[in-house]
Amino acid sequence: MSYPLRRMGTNNVQRRIMVHPHKIFTEAFAPPPPPPIFGRMPPTRKSIFESMYWKEAKTNQLIALRSQEQTQDVLSSSHRDKILQWPRVQNLLALMQHVLHFVGSLLPISSRISARFQSPRPIVPRQSIEWKESAKDQLVLSRSLDRMQDALRSVHKHKISWPDGGSLSRESTMEYLVALLRPVADLFNELHSDSVLKESPLEYVELCLSESVFAATFSMDHKERELWDVNIPMVITLHNDITDPFGRITDQVEHAVDLGLAHESSPRLVLVTNFRDIVAFFPSRPGHPDNSFTKVSTVMPALALRAICAATIHESTITGIFIDTPGTDLVPYSDPDLILPEGPPQDPDQPLLPDQEVFRTHRRFSEFDKVTLVRDSARALQFFRWHAFVRSNYPTLVLGPGDTVSSNGFITPETPEGFKPLYPFDWDDLPPDTSAHVRAIQRGCPVEAARLADALKGSKSIKLKIMDAISKGTDRGCATVYRCELTSIDNNPVSMSAQLCLKLFDDRFTRLYYPGGDEGELDEKPLHCWFDYVRAAETKAWSEHCAYEKLRPVQGTVVPWYYGVYEFALPDQTTLYGILMEYIPGNTLNSDFTRTLSSERQIGIIKSCRHAVRVLDVADISQDDWHAGQIMLFTNPETNIDHCVLVDFADSRMTWSVYEPLMLANYTGCSAALSGDAKGSLFDEHLLSDCFGVPDDWDHVTVISEHPATGEVEMLHAKDPFTYISFPST
Repeated sequence: MSYPLRRMGTNNVQRRIMVHPHKIFTEAFAPPPPPPIFGRMPPTRKSIFESMYWKEAKTNQLIALRSQEQTQDVLSSSHRDKILQWPRVQNLLALMQHVLHFVGSLLPISSRISARFQSPRPIVPRQSIEWKESAKDQLVLSRSLDRMQDALRSVHKHKISWPDGGSLSRESTMEYLVALLRPVADLFNELHSDSVLKESPLEYVELCLSESVFAATFSMDHKERELWDVNIPMVITLHNDITDPFGRITDQVEHAVDLGLAHESSPRLVLVTNFRDIVAFFPSRPGHPDNSFTKVSTVMPALALRAICAATIHESTITGIFIDTPGTDLVPYSDPDLILPEGPPQDPDQPLLPDQEVFRTHRRFSEFDKVTLVRDSARALQFFRWHAFVRSNYPTLVLGPGDTVSSNGFITPETPEGFKPLYPFDWDDLPPDTSAHVRAIQRGCPVEAARLADALKGSKSIKLKIMDAISKGTDRGCATVYRCELTSIDNNPVSMSAQLCLKLFDDRFTRLYYPGGDEGELDEKPLHCWFDYVRAAETKAWSEHCAYEKLRPVQGTVVPWYYGVYEFALPDQTTLYGILMEYIPGNTLNSDFTRTLSSERQIGIIKSCRHAVRVLDVADISQDDWHAGQIMLFTNPETNIDHCVLVDFADSRMTWSVYEPLMLANYTGCSAALSGDAKGSLFDEHLLSDCFGVPDDWDHVTVISEHPATGEVEMLHAKDPFTYISFPST
């Protein structure tokens, strides 16, 4: 018979902090060492009770050794029964019970309760299940941990509540189990989907299986558990060794497992531990005919118990139930009904304007109604004819040295209501070495140094003088970049201006893939698919603005200082969106300068790029257009440290909804850019391989890499977060 002690959901009067889900399985969030009563130890300066407990354990060990000497065979239950019938043994056990009872009567009530828990009565073995050790069970546990890794990687930017501080008694086993296993219930109660835990939360339950066997498990709504066939594990704690001196499971352990399996929760996994060793028992069930067990090898038993319990519950259902992971099938532009309106509304019943009028009056994508284009083949073909015309008849560079452009002040891009980046940048999430690097390369703001920051921030109009063109744009881009300086702010002349960088977004020159003038060719695929890569310049400017704003805490380090987005009027009265940022007087990664760097300076740049990648990952920004031209090489004039500066976030993405996945592509993209181009390698291959490092613990990447020295091809996976658990047989 078992006696449930307490049920606990997630309500807790303790102050709680918010942490990333995967961190509860790391050493930083592990409970302190277990109560000192666990494991046998000599009675040096111990209490009377602990001394008696140790003597009882030694007596049991002597009995086992004597039986081994006499039988010279496996110590079975029948042999143990005979031993316990020996008059001398019975007298010794009876004497031990009288002594323990007498000692307990002398202690305060609270101590008597503790003594009763910590000193189990000798268990008389009974005929129990025959258990067989199985290496296949290690594979079961390993796969469940792998699957939970994938789920946690998908939601690693979420945060769940965690109790902050509070004292934990090392004398209370049950209190220790609460600290150890209750976070599993917290995890699923905060991350579950709407399909489960609808009626009641997952609860942590303490159990007293007998006067000497204590355990913990979880409970949930009975109907939901049956519906999803949830495998809820049970953890049983014992004070003695799990195995005898010959490595066999002890009778006390088998008896404890029998008690656990008799509990109404019907566990399909029973974990027995003394907080030094763990054995996992798998009782027979449909599809698993054997009663098997496996030993868990771990250097952190407490964390291993927490991880295995969570992985077991998660593994028993389909993906996305206990951890609500974003789906990978949500591609908004693949369905015309999901396309958001973009451009001016246009009546589809109105006849087409003549091509010449459209060619003369339309200057950018946003002047077309995209919703109409993806539903009307005639209008779609006219859009592509217009694009071919302006691309071939207008110069890519719209400004030259000495030209002046003006703007009516800073623009706040309109964001749809309730639509904003989900995860802000959190400096505390940076690894210590990355944080140190960013602080070491911090440079001052040039606009603040010129005492123009406040005036520029609140300006209603500005004028810029173009000095020269930095980038003429590429076929796959829609921007040109210029070096410039401020000439006036709100019609007030600027005498001393810092050099700035102006990036103008002109989608007329974006390379598109589209059919000729034949509607038959247009019908080769759904009409809306021809517009998958049609992104308005305003959208790209807005994406870059959002990225720089989120990266504001690290501006002036691995990204430039950013001064906002504006709408500029060109000399020919064309209006284009543009952004102003710090001018970086450095070299691009793909310049000849890179190939002349010494090995020491190459190492500095490679490591700086790796830190910059981590900054983007922490900011939840995925750069989807990595190329060597967007990585600037710069030497901090104050610290003389070589480092990189990342620019061009027009094609970056971030998480806008918990239901849409964001697979960060920064590790693979940056490493590919560093590897070189058609002209050859940019860095020494050995240095790049050694210094850029492997993916981080929670990176969602798998990279095929060839070692430059050996030529061996290896798969670079994200590091295993459960390295403290090993399965030699898998």
